[in-house]
Amino acid sequence: MTLSNETISFNFRCLTITDYFSNNCSYRQFSTDKNDIFAINSKALVSDKTRFYFELYVLVIANAIVSLFGTASNIINIIVFAKMGVSDVVNVSLLGLAVADFISVFLVVWCSICYGLFLLDPPGLLFDPLTFWYVTAGWPHFIFSRVTCYITAMVSIERCLCVIAPFKVKEIITPRRIKVCLVFIFTIFPSAYIPVLLVHKLAWKFDTNHNETRIMADFATNRDKVQAMSYYINDIFLPTLSIFVVMFCAIVTAKSLRRNVEWKIEKRIGQVNSSKDTESNTISSKELKVVRMLMVICTMFVMCYAPSVVLLYIRFVYPELSMYKTYHNLFISIYSFVFLLEISNSSFNIVIYYVMSSKFNSTFNQLFFREKTSALPT
Repeated sequence: MTLSNETISFNFRCLTITDYFSNNCSYRQFSTDKNDIFAINSKALVSDKTRFYFELYVLVIANAIVSLFGTASNIINIIVFAKMGVSDVVNVSLLGLAVADFISVFLVVWCSICYGLFLLDPPGLLFDPLTFWYVTAGWPHFIFSRVTCYITAMVSIERCLCVIAPFKVKEIITPRRIKVCLVFIFTIFPSAYIPVLLVHKLAWKFDTNHNETRIMADFATNRDKVQAMSYYINDIFLPTLSIFVVMFCAIVTAKSLRRNVEWKIEKRIGQVNSSKDTESNTISSKELKVVRMLMVICTMFVMCYAPSVVLLYIRFVYPELSMYKTYHNLFISIYSFVFLLEISNSSFNIVIYYVMSSKFNSTFNQLFFREKTSALPT
């Protein structure tokens, strides 16, 4: 979510929970200034009351539930994959993915708290909840959600190559090289956002809405230029590239798996002769299960992240579909679901791992259900 400079300067207050139960479901303190963007039809297509429902039930309640579950589930993922060892390429990749997902969804917990405070608008609060979260956790969450994109793209490439030429790839892609790639992704890509982070600061400022000094966002004068430079590369090009890479690899992998299965069926009924060259391009049943699990993960990634990228393109074509502009209410309503999809992708991987990976399943049970596991007959 991108906040504009008008957030600080405009005499604006959001519909709060108190207003809602007082049946005062509209924006308050509209400015009469003709340059005030709220003088434009901010209620176009979506009313203030409808927008409030999306904010309360999706951005606060649903996000809190999903992010808390995601935080706990990714802690479990990290523990399980660490226990499984880092000598396997897949374990190393998924461990890195779990770390990125954990940081991303943990920051959303703070988002839900701050947005709840923003709607409640309690008196005496020393900081502005919305802009405080935006600076302290909004951008960090956004950065690590992009790290998730890049790691998923890396995993899809590695599995695609593993299916196409399994024995050759094992010599090229090693756990050590995957670790180097993860270090690169966790350091180089986030460092591209340093200029953006530097123009977003916090400072004690006088809040005209509350008639008191509070900690609020203090944007540098060159913020728009710096953010525009980052927008096209980090927000448009690289996420789009990641999604297309994952989609392309998924299609190639699916076709290769189909050929692999057909070859095994034909061999079983004696229609083909086995040879070293033919068998070198097939994968074991164990590898096949891993590939299918990662295919599900990549598919969920595309389904959950594609809407956010599409929304970025729509905002690029229609700039008024943004916060504090003509279609503010519509943007909040759409973004609430897009944001929920994004954090869902980082929260529910544990279900896929537990159902589709027997090794993850057994390790999980050994770690968290030792008494039950030990009681089972061997």
